[in-house]
Amino acid sequence: MVTNDEFNGCGMQLRAERERLGYTRDQAAERADITSRYLAAIELGEKIPKADVLVKLIRGMGASANSVIYASQQQADDECE
Repeated sequence: MVTNDEFNGCGMQLRAERERLGYTRDQAAERADITSRYLAAIELGEKIPKADVLVKLIRGMGASANSVIYASQQQADDECE
């Protein structure tokens, strides 16, 4: 099971990606068929979404799963290059 600490960075990345793509919290939540309050809790690391919700959020925004889930690894890889 994933803990809040392990997921916290993912929630922050989800928010950063949402903002980068120009979606409001309401728009992204509607596209994923969740409430904006639930999305806020995910982005703040207060809630851990089930896999299907995470997939709906990523697909609904047209985001890259790698940019949300593996963002810290990508940053480390970029620094190594």
